[in-house]
Amino acid sequence: MLIGDAEKLYEPQAMLKLAQRRMPGLEAAIVPGADHIAAMSQPEDVNGQIIRFLQKGGADKNGDR
Repeated sequence: MLIGDAEKLYEPQAMLKLAQRRMPGLEAAIVPGADHIAAMSQPEDVNGQIIRFLQKGGADKNGDR
């Protein structure tokens, strides 16, 4: 899960913590300089994080690592 640090719909750090509590094992990060559509605001950063996640094997079919 990637959340932009300039998100306007919710407080990014609070949403990240909530998501991690609700989904144990969730891999998530705050993307500096990104707003609601992080992939458009910071495409290189977002693409790099997605590629690293996939290279590690991503999540299995149950959502677990």
